[in-house]
Amino acid sequence: MSIGRYAWGLRTRLVGARRVITGADVAELARSPWLGWRGRLHVRALHVQELALGPPTRARIPIGRAHIELGGDTSFAIDWKTFVDVFAAEPYAADYRGAHVLDVGAHKGYFGAYALARGASVVVSFEPSTVNHRTLERTARAVSTCWLTRRAALGEEAGSGTLFLDHTSWAHSLVRVERPARRASGS
Repeated sequence: MSIGRYAWGLRTRLVGARRVITGADVAELARSPWLGWRGRLHVRALHVQELALGPPTRARIPIGRAHIELGGDTSFAIDWKTFVDVFAAEPYAADYRGAHVLDVGAHKGYFGAYALARGASVVVSFEPSTVNHRTLERTARAVSTCWLTRRAALGEEAGSGTLFLDHTSWAHSLVRVERPARRASGS
């Protein structure tokens, strides 16, 4: 039996076989020019950390001058998937050079950091959840001159409402739902 196979067997017995950060994710992110060398290095280190110790519960990944925060509660798996989607799959790809961007429902700031990395001159992020907004503020603080945050929800009409909190950090809503979001697999 090889040392690698033995080490993997030992790791599996200690922390389980569940994987969050896959080699495919790391390879996709390695091709993203928006992470920069520090971000790509940090992603690789997280992958090694997971292989040795199991899935992390939190991470701070540098994107330009900001540091994106993932996890911190039971949401690391969904935060990781969102981070990979935004920075590797790039569903928001556009020319942001010089743009003023509104980020409504900003969560923890992944899209805002992405827009700034792609050249936006100003991002204004709105996030009504107190916990998510605190994380968003920490992320935006490093680039405060061009990233403003507001703890508020936006809607069609002026007024106030009730924010219904879900057990996941990403599924809060101004609309009460009968079936709340389910936890991401493995979280």
